[in-house]
Amino acid sequence: MARRSRNKRDSRTRRNNKIDSRSKRNRNSTAPGRRYRDEQHRQEALARRRERKKERYWGEPDYRQRLLDENHRFRASRRERCETDPDYREKVRARSRERYRENHLKTKYGISLADYEAMLRRQGGVCGICKRKPGKRRLCVDHDHKTGQVRGLLCGRCNSGNGFYQDDPRLTRAATAYLERAHRRARRQSAARGGRARAGAGSPAPASPARRKRTRSSGRGSAAVAHPGEADARGACPPCSPDRVALRAET
Repeated sequence: MARRSRNKRDSRTRRNNKIDSRSKRNRNSTAPGRRYRDEQHRQEALARRRERKKERYWGEPDYRQRLLDENHRFRASRRERCETDPDYREKVRARSRERYRENHLKTKYGISLADYEAMLRRQGGVCGICKRKPGKRRLCVDHDHKTGQVRGLLCGRCNSGNGFYQDDPRLTRAATAYLERAHRRARRQSAARGGRARAGAGSPAPASPARRKRTRSSGRGSAAVAHPGEADARGACPPCSPDRVALRAET
């Protein structure tokens, strides 16, 4: 009798262990399996499981300390491998960048990485306004700041321009008219300068006016003495006036 009860207890233990291993395998699987009716049911079950783990983490100090030690050992081993293995380090960095990019798109714009790639293919891989291919930086996600609706992909300059104009089409049309007027005025001025240059190339250069010859003054602050051959304002040469001739004869 005791042997029969022991065998029954062992079979029950093996059956429970088998069920536990199967449920553990299903919990670790991310794809919806037989345990879940659909994707929504799976997400709800995972959310309940996270809540139970959170309650146990804060309610049981031993369980919390065991998880902290496991995380510490995992991070230490990963850090050591990253320092010694360049290929693994580059793989981890690429995966981290991709995960950060996907989380950023999901939290800020509500789209996935597949949605971004689909929009990029629809636009032909270029900016939606200037039609230029992006350089080192990827195209920015343009969205309406009021409604949050995603409108397309733009380069950094076009996206900043929309922000500076406050997404107002009236301001962008006024800026377009202003630039067109400035360009027309610049073309007219350039054409006028070109016409004057062509007209001046065929005519002789104007003669420069004769410069009046001046003599050196006799002293500081004194007026310059005119040449004897030059006439004054009355038409007579100052050194040759009759008064000065008679004065020189008396002396």
